[in-house]
Amino acid sequence: NPRTPKITSIEILEKGVFKAQARDPLQNRNSPGGVVRPLDSISLVESTTTIPSKQGMHFGIRYIVHGFPRGARVPIKVVQHYPKAGLHNPRTKKTTLTYQQTSLKMIGYPNFDGYHLENAWELVPGIWTIEIWYDGHKLAEQKFELTAK
Repeated sequence: NPRTPKITSIEILEKGVFKAQARDPLQNRNSPGGVVRPLDSISLVESTTTIPSKQGMHFGIRYIVHGFPRGARVPIKVVQHYPKAGLHNPRTKKTTLTYQQTSLKMIGYPNFDGYHLENAWELVPGIWTIEIWYDGHKLAEQKFELTAK
């Protein structure tokens, strides 16, 4: 079917520290903090894979889904892997090692996915990984090293 969207690749455009305006939180039981915050006005501050362990820090990737038709919305799964110790939320007593969320992304337009270090318990040094999946296939991966204070 020529109308069926086809993904050819995922290209990481930018990676590193970003600044952004966080909107009101949305409840999400599966996320380490229990909420996700949609972001506006996202801009790259520093292109890097080494992230300082500081509260308030946003880091992640801006990427584009290549394929056709341009503008079609496709389900993209973003998987985040945290350091071996995991993120231990003292309020919920839950430790999270991996978080995943599937949402519709538009072919041919930039998207952002990342992490906002909001709470002290999230400042876990080590390797943090963001993976982008489509239709059961991992199409992109970016690793970041969160440094100790």
